[in-house]
Amino acid sequence: MAKKAIKETKYCSLISQSIIADEEYTYALEKIIVKPQGNREELRFSVYKDQQRYGMKLLVRPLDLQEELFLQLLKKALEDKLFSKKFIEQLKKLINEK
Repeated sequence: MAKKAIKETKYCSLISQSIIADEEYTYALEKIIVKPQGNREELRFSVYKDQQRYGMKLLVRPLDLQEELFLQLLKKALEDKLFSKKFIEQLKKLINEK
């Protein structure tokens, strides 16, 4: 059974997300379904800014994070079960090779 989308746009369906925030921005790791690519599942790193008048606004820019914040976001995504079991196993294997 397909998960209900958190948000729908012409480009994609936001299926799940893990977020952390600091005093200025909200950082997200998101699982999306990209419609123009034949409903392909992808992971997206995003950054949002709270626009008091309009709520959270997705910023169209790269996500820049210090390693510590990146690890916090990755940990949150693991806790939220954002990743497939297959992906986690492949990630473990990759880390153990180094």
